[in-house]
Amino acid sequence: MATPGGARAWPDGNDRVIDLCTGTADLAMAALKARPTGAQQVVGIDFSAEMLRVGQRKVRAAALEGRVPLVRGDAVRLPLGSASADAVMIAFGIRNVVDPLEACREIQRVLRPGVDWRCSSLRCRQRP
Repeated sequence: MATPGGARAWPDGNDRVIDLCTGTADLAMAALKARPTGAQQVVGIDFSAEMLRVGQRKVRAAALEGRVPLVRGDAVRLPLGSASADAVMIAFGIRNVVDPLEACREIQRVLRPGVDWRCSSLRCRQRP
C-alpha cells in the first residue's frame, strides 16, 4: 500500500484509495471499514471482467456502490488522472502483471506528490 512518507499504513477518512488488481473487491471494501475512519472512496481496478462482476455483486450487497466504484483496467495503463490518488493498494496482484516495472511507474504517476509507496509481494525474477 502506498503511504505518504511512510507515516501511516492505512488510509484516513479523506483519502481516495486505488485498489489495483482488486479481483472481487474484498480489500477495497475492507479499506472503507478500516480503523479508525477508513477511506472516503476506494476505486477497484482489475483486468478481469468476470472478477469485477463478482466484486460488483459484493459491493451492491454491502450497499457500497457510491464508495467502491469498480473499473476494468490494466495495471500498466491505469485509467486515472495523474496525481489523483492518496494511496494505492495491491495485494499479491503485482505477480500477475505482465510488466511490473511499468505498473510501478503507473502507480507513481497516479499518486499525489509527496506520496511514496511500498509493495509487500514484489518478487524479482532472475533471467537465465
